[in-house]
Amino acid sequence: MTFINTPDAMKWLLETHVKDLAISWEPRSALIVGNEDCPDEIHLWPARNPVVADTPLIGHYRSDTDTYEFCGPLQREEAMKIDAQERKEPRDYHFDHNPDAA
Repeated sequence: MTFINTPDAMKWLLETHVKDLAISWEPRSALIVGNEDCPDEIHLWPARNPVVADTPLIGHYRSDTDTYEFCGPLQREEAMKIDAQERKEPRDYHFDHNPDAA
């Protein structure tokens, strides 16, 4: 297992293994389970230095598609809260999910 949380390492991971991940937050740390060239699992966190109680978004390798399938209970609001705390900037996150709204 390898823990990474530097911008360069995260950029490498996202460009190499986690392509086209549709999430609303930026992963700032990860745990690579298995070989770095072809990990068995990838755990992502919005916090640069997560604590044991933080819940990761977990990706499992699928050999049939040569991609990672991600699932987990981490919700956007929780990730945004962590993001705002890490940046130490007051933020007002309001998301209008009504596509008809102008």
